[in-house]
Amino acid sequence: MIDIKAFRDDPERFRAGALDKGMHCEFDRLIALDDARRRILTELEGKRAEQNRISKEIGPQIGKAKGALKSAADADRARLEAELRDLEAKPLALKNQVAVLESELQRIEPDWHSVLLTIPQPPAHDVPKGKGSEDNVEIRRWNPAGFDASRPFAASKGFTPRGHLDLVKQHRMVDFERGVKMAGTRHYALTGWGMRLHQAVLRMAFDFMTVENGFTAVGVPVIVKEECMVGTGFFPAGREQAYHIEESKRGSGHDLFLTGTGEVGLMGLHADEILSHEELPLRYTTVSTCFRREAGAAGKDTAGLYRIHQFDKVEQVVVCKADDAESREWHKRMLGYVESLLQRLELPYRLLQCCSGDLGVKNEDMIDVECWMPGRGEAGSDGVPTGAYGETHSASRLGDFQCRRLNLRYRDEQGRIHFAYALNNTVLASPRILIPIQAIFVLLGIFFTVQGVLEWDRAAKSASWPTVAGTVTRSEVTSHRSTHKGRTSTSYHAHIEFDYEVDGKALHGNRRSYKVLASSQSAANEAVTAYPVGRSVTVSYDPQDPERAVLEPGWDWSNAIPIAVGLFAIAFVSFVRWLVERQLRKAVQRMKDLQALGIDPKAIEALADETTAGAAASTAEPAATPTTSGSAEAAASAKSSGPAELKPTFHDDLPGAR
Repeated sequence: MIDIKAFRDDPERFRAGALDKGMHCEFDRLIALDDARRRILTELEGKRAEQNRISKEIGPQIGKAKGALKSAADADRARLEAELRDLEAKPLALKNQVAVLESELQRIEPDWHSVLLTIPQPPAHDVPKGKGSEDNVEIRRWNPAGFDASRPFAASKGFTPRGHLDLVKQHRMVDFERGVKMAGTRHYALTGWGMRLHQAVLRMAFDFMTVENGFTAVGVPVIVKEECMVGTGFFPAGREQAYHIEESKRGSGHDLFLTGTGEVGLMGLHADEILSHEELPLRYTTVSTCFRREAGAAGKDTAGLYRIHQFDKVEQVVVCKADDAESREWHKRMLGYVESLLQRLELPYRLLQCCSGDLGVKNEDMIDVECWMPGRGEAGSDGVPTGAYGETHSASRLGDFQCRRLNLRYRDEQGRIHFAYALNNTVLASPRILIPIQAIFVLLGIFFTVQGVLEWDRAAKSASWPTVAGTVTRSEVTSHRSTHKGRTSTSYHAHIEFDYEVDGKALHGNRRSYKVLASSQSAANEAVTAYPVGRSVTVSYDPQDPERAVLEPGWDWSNAIPIAVGLFAIAFVSFVRWLVERQLRKAVQRMKDLQALGIDPKAIEALADETTAGAAASTAEPAATPTTSGSAEAAASAKSSGPAELKPTFHDDLPGAR
């Protein structure tokens, strides 16, 4: 809502602002209603002041007149009674006059307020004038390495682009038919990798804002009262775009509305509050489901995922002091967050300064971010779309427009109360963002960092695909330092790029880039170790679908000898271990067999020692003694017949001996 005092001081600025935005407003009616309202308020204030004065002055007079009336003679009684009636009639007359003025104010004020709500925020002085989006001014562009949006897509990427409708159908990422069956036109069902990719990019954006940039995470209602929609400036101008839940017809006290952005809930948190200047700036982010009727929208944008009734969005909101310079600085920072995120996703984009005719009711300045989408734009000579940019983000400065409607104020260092300034910006909206992602990068080996987890479609590979050779051309670790609230943190990335050939054509102009967010420098080093520069890789490739290719690590022959030596050493150690274990198993089995027969193994060991000693004694050289001829013959016989048979000796002291 505009500042009515500022309007009274300079109504032509607001007339010119509405004209620049292409909006028709009832300025003359507002001026007439405002004049009548101010006149009534002035009279009402005077009458109430007179009431207060009379109540102080006339009370004693009435008391004095009543006292005189009691002792008055008959001749004076009539005069005194008339004076008393006049005194008593004055407050009653003023009371009636006040009631009439209050009734007139109650009749005028709703009309005055409703017309005031239709007056738009004038554009900032440096916003270019224009009639619509065609007059927006491009600020800058950004392209990832190996891509140029000004050239044909095939010249940059090496293959002909396909629209996202074909891609999501082929890869079974979205089921439009069943979505329409359940909810009607412009509805869909995300399936398989479509749903996984949707959740991955939302979580990536949410963590980016909260963990890396310190925004406060807030979950807000997406079903709100009408006052919240009016307070944030989406009503009355955008009422036809909101889904209406008529709870009043069911006996509830108020109707409800589905919000089209998380901004509504985030700004509504502090409605009718007075904050301390020390609490500012408020920096909030949320992930919420958004609902938009898209009434009146028509054309080719209504097909697919670009313009739909339900989607999810990560939103950022900042509430700061009533300072234009601070508001502009936050606008730049909020855009910087989005640019960093899109660059991390390696999506080509451009920034557009919206002209006055493309601003909404509540915006004093707005910058759109558009991502390049191959499936958009006019068809070329081959019937294939030439590609075009499509809006994915919008960053707005609102001044005090929203906070006035919400009555959101703060107290400054001197104790004075001001309406705060508000800003908002889309961090990421999905599934619209999936259009440029899947059309340019999906299934090309690109992945998304979600808490350090690498995500891409490994299941897409089929054994029927041919395999092509590639070579790693870049493998390095980079770091990024960031400071928040005096604390400095460092994040590490592993960058891997590789070239490969298809049908003999080198695609070095379209290097596939891997970028991994690592928890430490050592983790990033480990990530690039698997893909050193010059290492061969293999790529599963479908000639009928060039966008669908999956990187697999190739064999690194430089490591063949160390790996072979290592495998031999492991095999040798395993063999030796097996032999030792085999002998141990045999020894254990012998012990178990003896114990099963009731024989003490220790006694067997003693017997073995005795037998060994006897055998040793028998092999010793015998002493020379005289012999007879008979004994000599016996010795010769023993020598010729070999050693004598060894008989077992039984010991009665052994357990179980017989």
